[in-house]
Amino acid sequence: MAVDQHLLARKRENDLVAVIDRHPKLLGIGIDENTAIAVTVDRFEVIGASKVAIYDRKYKPATAGAPRYYFLERGARSDLAKRRVVH
Repeated sequence: MAVDQHLLARKRENDLVAVIDRHPKLLGIGIDENTAIAVTVDRFEVIGASKVAIYDRKYKPATAGAPRYYFLERGARSDLAKRRVVH
């Protein structure tokens, strides 16, 4: 796993793209200011004021011109082991 901080506040949305390109098996998580993920075993929930970006080649393969990540907002949950959003 690779984690980055201050994601949107410092316009760093694309910083983890190069890391995941170089290490495609990693899961990348970009966390904005005033935001966190609360991790319990193999799941997390987004808490706080902003968003979390997920960089995952298994879920979202690289496509020319498309964003290489997706956002989760406050209250969203994800299964880290299965690498999927939990509803």
